[in-house]
Amino acid sequence: MGDRYADLEEARCHVVRAFRRNRIVSFPQSFDFSETSAGRRALARTRVAYSSHPRLHLFARENESLRRMRAALPDCEVDLAPDTVLSLDLAPSAPRDLPLLVCLRQDVEARLNTGHRAAIVDALRSFDSGAVITDTAVSGPRLGFPEYERQLDALCADFARAKCVVTDRLHGLIFSVISRTPCVVIENNNHKIRSTCETWLTGSPSIRLLTDPAPAAVEAAVEQVSSTVAPRAALEGAFAALGAALHG
Repeated sequence: MGDRYADLEEARCHVVRAFRRNRIVSFPQSFDFSETSAGRRALARTRVAYSSHPRLHLFARENESLRRMRAALPDCEVDLAPDTVLSLDLAPSAPRDLPLLVCLRQDVEARLNTGHRAAIVDALRSFDSGAVITDTAVSGPRLGFPEYERQLDALCADFARAKCVVTDRLHGLIFSVISRTPCVVIENNNHKIRSTCETWLTGSPSIRLLTDPAPAAVEAAVEQVSSTVAPRAALEGAFAALGAALHG
């Protein structure tokens, strides 16, 4: 939720306005409106749309978004639940034959600039010649659902094959967690990665969070986490509020 992807937020507001007679449960989202005039106008529109609905239940997917939602939307019911993808368990049944998977974003949410990202990729390729470079984003023309499903299955299989993942995408981290793959995660330019780690994944020896790292620091972190065994995320009871809202 925010002004960074304005078309998606407007679509969500449109649904809320159009279905005022229906109970609506909004699955866990991050909340990130910029401190700009455009961001403040977008938040005002969102506040009007959401506050007008009598049975809207919003879920934040980490604590910082929960705090921001409750402060910005005082008339709305807001609760906390993990990103729903974390409800999956895709522990691999095949050998981990991919030594290193690198999944770095190249869009408006990236903290790494082009040169910094290229230096990290080059260093990781030198560190392990078998490193595979991928992304969770699908570029090009819009695809049909069967093709998206095929690409998603292939991507999940790559995460499950990897011995270690380096990523600055939230879902790169999440795919690593559900496939029990050690992960070096680099912060993006908003709070959602750090807050997800702090809310749900603290204490995991198989996850290392970095901010603006030098290539050598990324290599050192890969060596560190690659020797760990990634457990299943301890999220027992974390989806209870979301489940109650869906069945209420």
